[in-house]
Amino acid sequence: MMTTQITDNVAFARLKKLTEKICRYDSHRHFLKECDNGEIVPKGFTLKWKMDLHTNEEENGRVAKVLHRTSLHLMSEGIAVCDRVLREVINLKKEYSNKMSSSITKHKFEKLQKELEQFSLETQIEQRKRN
Repeated sequence: MMTTQITDNVAFARLKKLTEKICRYDSHRHFLKECDNGEIVPKGFTLKWKMDLHTNEEENGRVAKVLHRTSLHLMSEGIAVCDRVLREVINLKKEYSNKMSSSITKHKFEKLQKELEQFSLETQIEQRKRN
């Protein structure tokens, strides 16, 4: 009985960790999508490069546009990575959840599901505050 309790606790801890990861990546993806829609480049994606030649204002403007477009492309790649990781983690969470549901009582599983939902909501709120 004690071994089952420990196994359940480990499984729940894994589900909780996966839930947190889903919330983090979803928040990050949401932020990047909002920036992408507004063509706003966050500081971390801003490319800085200076041409070490005597350039005029027009040439500097073209370089700035190239850097901006490239930064936007990097953000799009970041969104694609978030999408992939989210799919993988959601599938893994479903696997753990299915395994756990078959090893404990329905009542206990439903209780743990509610705890996970509450944890997920709290984590989402925390992530939104950070952004």
